[in-house]
Amino acid sequence: MPHGESGDGVLAFMRKEYTRIYLSPVRVLVYPYESAFLHVESGREGVPVLFRSAVTLDVEAQMREAGVMPKNARKEPCDSVFQEFEFMSFMYGSLAAAIQEGDEAACDLWQGRVERFLDEHALKWMPAFMERTIEHSGEGLYASFARIALVFLGMLSEEVVEREKELV
Repeated sequence: MPHGESGDGVLAFMRKEYTRIYLSPVRVLVYPYESAFLHVESGREGVPVLFRSAVTLDVEAQMREAGVMPKNARKEPCDSVFQEFEFMSFMYGSLAAAIQEGDEAACDLWQGRVERFLDEHALKWMPAFMERTIEHSGEGLYASFARIALVFLGMLSEEVVEREKELV
């Protein structure tokens, strides 16, 4: 990205990089959907399924169970990296509210939901997704975002490990 670009120039650069990495009509370099990403990473043949895969359906079920669904769930698979981060934000916010209110039952409920989602979804694919983004972005802006996300995901992973130790 050229230095000194205007806001519009930066956005145009980001759109091009995003399209090249995540949306290329010829060959997607990194799928931003958990089910499709795992499909490619595991070496499966064929085109990945969006919307109706077992992974996507489980993400959707966990969201519904928590009482929230993305506004664009009919247009965008809910297992996108963006929707999953948004869902984690919602769950952590709900956990924080329960802590603030001193509601132990709600704390346990939200902590369980967070841990389940991290274990069954986010930590299963997001670190590798960030690594692939760095690999294909090089020194691009998305590589910088991915590096920050890797630090965050590492902290979440450590938190899960520490919590498991406490339970033993």
